[in-house]
Amino acid sequence: MAATTTRLIPRLLLYATLCAWGSFTALRQMGLARNLLVRLNWLGRIVPNYRFFGPTPSMHDLHILVRDKLSGGRVGRWRELDVAQERRPVHTLWAPHRRVEKGLLDAAREMAVIRRRNAETRQWRTTIAYLALLNIATFGVPHDSDARQTQFAIARAAAYEQGVEPEILFVSAFHDLDAGPGASEIPARRRGE
Repeated sequence: MAATTTRLIPRLLLYATLCAWGSFTALRQMGLARNLLVRLNWLGRIVPNYRFFGPTPSMHDLHILVRDKLSGGRVGRWRELDVAQERRPVHTLWAPHRRVEKGLLDAAREMAVIRRRNAETRQWRTTIAYLALLNIATFGVPHDSDARQTQFAIARAAAYEQGVEPEILFVSAFHDLDAGPGASEIPARRRGE
C-alpha cells in the first residue's frame, strides 16, 4: 500500500501541474489571466502565448485586380489576379508556391497601409510593395494584344459575410506595357557590376 501511494503522489502532482499550466494557457489566450500573469512575472514566462502569429485575426480578404487600356483609349474590365493554386495533399509537406501568394498579399496589405498613411502619390510609386504589384500586373498576367497600358487595384471583401460591401483600397495609375516601337532592351549586367 505504501509503495502504491509513493508512486501515486508524484503522478498526481504532475497531473495537477499540467492541468494548472493548461488552464493558465487557455485563460491567457482569452485575455483573462493578464493581471495575474503580470503580478507573477515568472509565471508569464512559462505560460505560452500562441497569438504571436496573428494577434489581430484577418477579417477580410484582399483581392488584386488588373485592367488594361487599349490602343483606342478604351479601358478593359477589371480581372482578378488569381495566384492561389488548388490545394493538394503534397502541399502539406512541400508548397513553394505559397511564397508568391504570401508575398503578393503582403505587398497588397502594405500598399493599403501606405495609402492610408500618406497622401503623396509620388512616394507610393517608389515603394517595394507598389513595384512588386506593378511587376505582377505588367509581366505576370496575359494582356490583350491591343493593350498599351495596365493598371492594378487592391480591393477588400468579406467572403463569408454577405452584408459587408467590397471596398476599393487602392488604385494605381496606368503604366505603359512597352516603351513603344524602337525602344531598346536594357542590356544584361556583366558579372561584378
